[in-house]
Amino acid sequence: YLTRNWKTAEVGNIRYHYPDKLNRKRAEQFNRNNTRIASKLGVKPEQFDFYLCDNYQQILHLLGYDHDNMKAGRTTDGHGVDEGTIFSIMNNEDFSHDVFHYYAEKIRTNARNSTAEEGIAYSWGNAYYTDEHGEMIGQQQLVKALKAYLQQHPQTSLFDLFTKNPSIFENQAKVRSLLSSLICDEVERRKGIAGIKALIDCGKGDEQYFRVVSEFTGITPANFDQEVMILLSR
Repeated sequence: YLTRNWKTAEVGNIRYHYPDKLNRKRAEQFNRNNTRIASKLGVKPEQFDFYLCDNYQQILHLLGYDHDNMKAGRTTDGHGVDEGTIFSIMNNEDFSHDVFHYYAEKIRTNARNSTAEEGIAYSWGNAYYTDEHGEMIGQQQLVKALKAYLQQHPQTSLFDLFTKNPSIFENQAKVRSLLSSLICDEVERRKGIAGIKALIDCGKGDEQYFRVVSEFTGITPANFDQEVMILLSR
């Protein structure tokens, strides 16, 4: 009922619902990403109804909430990916980050390792949030920002950034997830999708994460700084 006057557009497997305008370039990219991510993980790409919302409070309104004390004031979130339905992050047509999580859950047989999954989601998709221009924040954009930060703070330990996860970016992206994305890329480069699936299924906690990472790449907490700096410099 609340979207009865909205427009709709079919872009591949995605049916967009939007009140005003659709950025078709972004929409086509997301449709390609949806197919690519699912195919890489060996599952069938699914069809989704995608609602373009200005902010998280509008999403809650569409879901039937007039007010939620626990979520009051939150504006920059999406609502994840349910079976067949997506709600946007800040009116952006690309939700590749959570589409990865959606498909990963379908193949995972162990407890979720958030470090591994966030890393892959940052690499295969994006950093979940939009930047000041309304574009999804990408991995390479964050790599550039991290390099600038390290130039200004040359004594910084990458492992400290990984373990403590301080807020070093001007946006809401996480440095821990960015560093994990570089490591996950290296796992995929060396071991392919079998390595990625091992990360997805490694079990909960950093100990399990490094068990797989060290086996496939040789990166450990002890040599983290020098090995990840090599990845960052590529």
